[in-house]
Amino acid sequence: MRRETAMASMIAAALSLAAAGIVTADTKQTVATKYTQGIVSAVGKQGIAVERTLEKGGAIEMYLPFDPSIRLQGVSGVSDLHEGDTVLVDYRETTEQDGDMVRASRVAVKVALVRRAAAKAAVVEPAETEDAEVATP
Repeated sequence: MRRETAMASMIAAALSLAAAGIVTADTKQTVATKYTQGIVSAVGKQGIAVERTLEKGGAIEMYLPFDPSIRLQGVSGVSDLHEGDTVLVDYRETTEQDGDMVRASRVAVKVALVRRAAAKAAVVEPAETEDAEVATP
């Protein structure tokens, strides 16, 4: 009886997950490690946005949330990354295909600093001067 109850519980759990769209018999899941290199367009505690130029022209921006065990190379912490820095990001891409529907999620597992952003030139505002009369000969 105990065995039947346990089996019924497992079947009920599997059916409820399938009904929620989480697991089905036809779901195929693949996990791959990929990388991208580009310019940091935004960075925060939770993730990084990287813009990269496409070979055919144009650019795309990818937002990659950080894996809890993110590895950093060339910087002491996430707060040491800044907009304009060039980075190489290794990320884990998990793809689930269920029939015609495909879901993909990406998580940054390593961020390596390639090059710091160029220093911004200081903008010097002209000093305000009172109108002066110009002497003409």
